[in-house]
Amino acid sequence: MPIQSNISQFISAQKEMLSQLGLHQDRVLRQASFDLAALISDRIQQRGEKTNGDKMMTGSPYKAGAYSFDYGKYTRIKSGRQINHVDLTLTGDMMDNFLPSANGQNEYIVGFQGKGPADKAEYAEAYYGTVFQASNEEISQVGQAIADNVNEIIRRNSI
Repeated sequence: MPIQSNISQFISAQKEMLSQLGLHQDRVLRQASFDLAALISDRIQQRGEKTNGDKMMTGSPYKAGAYSFDYGKYTRIKSGRQINHVDLTLTGDMMDNFLPSANGQNEYIVGFQGKGPADKAEYAEAYYGTVFQASNEEISQVGQAIADNVNEIIRRNSI
């Protein structure tokens, strides 16, 4: 009785998997860029942290929460905004425009759409330091999400 291998079936499945990875590469990278934008936005808006994890702080010795007294009391509180941490969100215009965009085939960048929001971000970084770059933890989280997505594609196409 001849012994037959299933190697041709295995190779066929691997070719299909690699083909699927090629087809989904853009989807995986696009999702990763949206995930990264969400993680950075969350760090800034919900925790008030710079890229290195330090809290953003104003230089004023007279404070209303984390903000200078006048800005905190007369602008933020009057507008119904929180003052416990600097969140770079008053009107929402800048952070609403912090988005991923395609930058060539299978390549995405995360940044600001439009000159106004980009100028505000540049001013914020000049004042607070590095804020909008991804932290090592954020990069690690997105890298794990990419690996999970690729592994899912592999599992779906395994024999």
